[in-house]
Amino acid sequence: MRRWPRFLRKLDWWWERAYRAIGGGGFSIDPDIEANWPEGFQLPVQGRLHPFKMRLNLKDWLERRAYFSGQLYQRDLEKVITTILRKGDCFIDIGANIGLVSLLAASRIGKSGRLIAVEANPAVFARLKGHLESNPLGMPIIALNLALGDSSSAAFMHVSSAHTGTGTLTLGQGSVPVSIEPADRVIAIPDDDQPVCIKIDVEGYECRVLKGMSKLLSRRDVALIVEVSRDMLVRIGDSSKSLHELLAAAGFSCYLIRHRIGRWGESLRFERTDCALDEWQYDAIYVKPGSSFERRMMPYAR
Repeated sequence: MRRWPRFLRKLDWWWERAYRAIGGGGFSIDPDIEANWPEGFQLPVQGRLHPFKMRLNLKDWLERRAYFSGQLYQRDLEKVITTILRKGDCFIDIGANIGLVSLLAASRIGKSGRLIAVEANPAVFARLKGHLESNPLGMPIIALNLALGDSSSAAFMHVSSAHTGTGTLTLGQGSVPVSIEPADRVIAIPDDDQPVCIKIDVEGYECRVLKGMSKLLSRRDVALIVEVSRDMLVRIGDSSKSLHELLAAAGFSCYLIRHRIGRWGESLRFERTDCALDEWQYDAIYVKPGSSFERRMMPYAR
């Protein structure tokens, strides 16, 4: 199934049908489906779009999809990363989970690039670090086991044993102790001219992360890929609008990420917008006007 071509609508449809027929399930936790898959990690498999090995747990729906497809379940994010990253870029993965996005980015930025992966959950961080250390990535790597926020503090994170990607600081007192630091205090990019792409997926804590990275946001050549989850932002007193306004005030332009598997091929479009959307969840990329990232996006923009 990892070799199955999925860039056409019909082929993608058949892959999904075959996957569900073997009991793969959908895009969320389902205890009845999880119960049918074996405990523990499988033998490493190679990514479809990169040469690195991934050791995955079939009881987690996200990892199960990656095991059978060799790809991210977020096909739009996958397409954006392979489109806008170049050799020598710096990629910062905030909310790195077990490192699947980091591995894909590493294959694009190469040995001349720089990779920084941040994951707060200690158990998930151990797996992230294992993926980064067991693969011959070649570039400078920094892996940080902490949460990013707008001040130095400590908190307890809510986590799920059934899915590694749902750890959050937006639900009040959790069970896993984590340290919180502003990004500007723990992340430094020595080369002022190096293009920096930042992916943020922190389950509603995005505004707090952004408020702690004013130095990074002030760089001339920086882009942010953000998963905007309206209801999760609201839980902590933020909103899609406040996130958008924060980045607009820092000089960023916003483009919605539009990805489609069509009849004759896969397409990516960046759609310019001047305001936040009133949708429960969407993906957006924020870039500085005139930056290298904006120039790379222009063939796909409207």
